[in-house]
Amino acid sequence: MRLSFRSFLRIFDEAKAKEFYVGFLVSEHHGDSCPGSALRIETDEIEPFHQQLVAAEYKYAKPALENTPWGSKDMSVADPFGNKLIFTNAIST
Repeated sequence: MRLSFRSFLRIFDEAKAKEFYVGFLVSEHHGDSCPGSALRIETDEIEPFHQQLVAAEYKYAKPALENTPWGSKDMSVADPFGNKLIFTNAIST
């Protein structure tokens, strides 16, 4: 499955959001994956997103933009469970 995030999703009901994203889309089942997994998320707004994350001054993550040898810009962030989220501007067509 290819994910491409181009904007943020606004929610109006936290309970419904948790029910949908946590209860329906996300699994904590032992066999579904393992800690240390990686997910690439494509965006055409990586620089503004990077600036937003840096401005948040989150004490557990200081993401940096990386120019890759293949020409994309990537930014990696580890979640509290050891999974790696790699945001990239390498948009697939």
